[in-house]
Amino acid sequence: MTQDVGVFCKTYRKDFDHLALMLSSFHRHNPEGLRLTLSLPSQDMSCFRERFGTNLPDVQIIEDESYCSHNLNEFRGWHSQQICKLMSWNAMTEKQYLCVDSDCYFIRDLRPSELRASDGKRHIIYASFLRTVLIEGREELPRYIRGELEITEKFFPHRRPASPCRINEFVKFRDLDPDSPGALERSDIPMRVFGGDKWVFFQPGQTYARFALKHLFDFLTEKKLSIGDLIRISPWENNWYGEFVISQLYDEMEFRISPFFHIQSKKNLDFARRQGLSTNILSSKFLLINMAAGHLSELSL
Repeated sequence: MTQDVGVFCKTYRKDFDHLALMLSSFHRHNPEGLRLTLSLPSQDMSCFRERFGTNLPDVQIIEDESYCSHNLNEFRGWHSQQICKLMSWNAMTEKQYLCVDSDCYFIRDLRPSELRASDGKRHIIYASFLRTVLIEGREELPRYIRGELEITEKFFPHRRPASPCRINEFVKFRDLDPDSPGALERSDIPMRVFGGDKWVFFQPGQTYARFALKHLFDFLTEKKLSIGDLIRISPWENNWYGEFVISQLYDEMEFRISPFFHIQSKKNLDFARRQGLSTNILSSKFLLINMAAGHLSELSL
């Protein structure tokens, strides 16, 4: 088993139908035996074992409470999931790991080399100006899939001028009702905190460098803040991670386009099918398909 890279997934019982597909695809596309760490609430463990058994090849099962110091019952489900992801450094031994959701599934083999940096960099991050969410009417992503889009340095963030962290300006959001303003209205806060002036796409899926997550944790601790505070301020875990990395760890990272192909609505699922975007076609550019569980009843393309 390769130990320097791996896969992490935070899940719970309501996502088990999606998880079944993800696990099946992982076993089918994991020829080099990477380890998948599945994190569940302790109360869901017995339900998981009843459905999936206790002997899953290349899978490690852990409890959320074993590594996350927050009381997750104080947070909404999708907020607690984001906290677990940003605290996953405390559970993982791998230096770099792909963070997948239950509503993802693999469409080609996962190779360890995909999770290792090149060109003298220390780690990788999925951060670019190309959004890999399929939306009817936006042609950039279909052009990328068809091989008609030349990917140059202009698609990746450049070094920013040094700027102070402005987190104190936004701490007030931590104590507001999370719906006033709502998540979308708060989505640019991480960018504003760390001095960004242009959207970089860190969603829909990410790969984490363990040292970078630990660095973020220590950075917050010095400011007497927690990961939970971040998510209360703005519930976009990968935006926090990505903006922090660009601001603080730019030289350590190799920037890549996300290998997650995301479908977030029935309208755009129908559009994908009309365009003939089969898994065979998509696998030339993507490693996973991410079906938005909160918005789609379908489990797969």
